[in-house]
Amino acid sequence: MRSNLLEALRAGLAAPVLTPLAALRYILSAFVIVSTFILCFVYFGRIARTSIESIARNPLASRKIEFTVLLQVFLMVVIAFFGFGIAYLILAL
Repeated sequence: MRSNLLEALRAGLAAPVLTPLAALRYILSAFVIVSTFILCFVYFGRIARTSIESIARNPLASRKIEFTVLLQVFLMVVIAFFGFGIAYLILAL
């Protein structure tokens, strides 16, 4: 078992190094994905905070506020898929 692990490590180290363009693609794609996640989580945090505050201020408008929150969550999901699509295109092209 130990010799197989050492052989796998040697084979991994002997593999050809990425070209600078391929490395740049991976770095740029990772940056796009991480920034998309950060943007979505920050956006979701703002949505949750303001919606709870709005419902607390005006409970009679809770249906409209919940609909607006669902619409904004849908927009957040669209932004996330758009970011993932851009990252995929960076890697694919």
